[in-house]
Amino acid sequence: MGRLRKILTWLRSLYGITTIAVILIISIQWYQRVISGQYDPYHCQALLHNGTWSPSTSGGSRKWEPKGCRMVEYSRGALHDCLDDKKVVFVGDSTIRQIFWAGVRRLDPKQAKNEIKGVLASERKHEDMVFEAHGLMLEFIWDPWLNSTALSNILEAFHPSPGLPGEITVREKWGSSAALIIIGAPGLWAARYGGYHYLDLFKRGIASIMPHISNSIDGDNGLSSLSWNSQGAVGVGNQVLLAPVQVPEYSNLAPNRSRTITPKRIEEMNEYLSQLPTNQSSHIPWVYNQLLVGLGEDQEADGLHVSDGVAAYKLDIALNARCNSAARARSPSFRGTCCIVEPANGQRFLALGSFGIIMLAWSISQLMMLHPKPLLRYDLITKIGWICLFTLAWSWFCDRTHYIGKAERHYQQYEFVKHCIFWIGASLATLVRTRVPAGETPITAAVFQRDAPGYRGPGFLSRDHSDEIKGVMQGFILLYHYHAASQTLWVYKLVRLFISAYFYISGYGHTMYLLKTRDFSLARVAATRTMSGSGAMLRRGCRLGLKGSGGACSSGFCSRLRLSGLRRWRMVLLRLLLDACRGRGLGCW
Repeated sequence: MGRLRKILTWLRSLYGITTIAVILIISIQWYQRVISGQYDPYHCQALLHNGTWSPSTSGGSRKWEPKGCRMVEYSRGALHDCLDDKKVVFVGDSTIRQIFWAGVRRLDPKQAKNEIKGVLASERKHEDMVFEAHGLMLEFIWDPWLNSTALSNILEAFHPSPGLPGEITVREKWGSSAALIIIGAPGLWAARYGGYHYLDLFKRGIASIMPHISNSIDGDNGLSSLSWNSQGAVGVGNQVLLAPVQVPEYSNLAPNRSRTITPKRIEEMNEYLSQLPTNQSSHIPWVYNQLLVGLGEDQEADGLHVSDGVAAYKLDIALNARCNSAARARSPSFRGTCCIVEPANGQRFLALGSFGIIMLAWSISQLMMLHPKPLLRYDLITKIGWICLFTLAWSWFCDRTHYIGKAERHYQQYEFVKHCIFWIGASLATLVRTRVPAGETPITAAVFQRDAPGYRGPGFLSRDHSDEIKGVMQGFILLYHYHAASQTLWVYKLVRLFISAYFYISGYGHTMYLLKTRDFSLARVAATRTMSGSGAMLRRGCRLGLKGSGGACSSGFCSRLRLSGLRRWRMVLLRLLLDACRGRGLGCW
């Protein structure tokens, strides 16, 4: 019975809850990847095969979001950094030409408008086109059957590995290779003009592409073969994407088209593509057809073509597949998480490994220690060290690996309020009276802040109470950021009040302590600065409302220390000299 009670007590503790949560997360990930076969190490399949439209905002706009990762919109400058003076080639019919025009608008909207007007006026719709602007080149090849000489030449010059920047021999050999080739499956033309042999014509066109998509997009010669130089630059593999047969809006098709472009024929050709080997089907962005689900207003009146906004999303999906890894290599703060290979960073592993070795040696030395009354609280230091090591390792695991999916967050009031109520209930359920056994010091802020003997808190609000209140407020602030509630005015105002209350409680505690104890020692200052500064350091890089609270509270403590000791400046100077002589650390003076 006593052992069962110990187990239940451990399960209620923070260590027990955290350990169980970590085990569950890792077990679920292992099941999905090993048992269910949902292995997508770089989230390329999530980008190309699965996604949904975000909930409508107050303005009625929506964004396309892959399931399990975050895609970004590429600007002209980002395109220039990614393509590195290489070209992007679009091959197919008028549906692929729409993606080409989306790229032209991205590079130069004004010039694109003039180009489109010129093409429509000259009736040069079924011709090849080239657009150059700002050192970038986009090329469109009109080839609805995928049997042209121009396409054959482009594929012959294509090579998936461009090599590292600066390698002249590789660039001379593969300089004509396109960085990205987007090819449209010849399904609409085969259905419209192929007669009874439409499927054979379709397969014949696809067969010419198969040798160039034989490797998985994130396997050999894909993302996993990225190369890095000593400066961390990445040689990103060139890509070939095969767009599926676009599903038209059948009700809007003209009578002469609706007789041949039927659901049966379109489904049969897309079914053939879906039965290709896994390596080849990984190059097919099936989300191109998912973009059209439930968005009849974003298709043009002819039923075949889409709006400019949907065409722009198709372009961004292809660019995310090609450019995201290089963007992450250039900037660790890059927001995209689809098709990402994390740069090799030996310093991070070395730091974590060294920290782990130090903690292991420290723990072993503590077990072998023979001193009955050690001068330091070795058990306390050990617990703090392991907690810090676990926090850093878990943060790296969540943020710099692909085991935990990253996706856009959207505010949903019901979910936010539900989690806040759950947090209040959990806080009240775990509220217990502190009982400290004789001879044992609790792990609280009082241990590190070296309270004067006999000090029992400020009176009106004890330290234990203030720590509980601040912990509850921090939980609300974490939920506020997790649910992306910053755009909701009433939640924003409430969180601002929480942050103000957090500063007030911290200032109240420091001020009352100084007024009651007259403890102006450097030891007190150093302990307070260390505790506040270490918290701010561990939170660095996190976008939390309290990310600056450590420095702010620490600076506020110094100000209150100066004001409180202003009338006793002689005593302060004397205490500073004594502490300095005794080597009791540095303060904020």
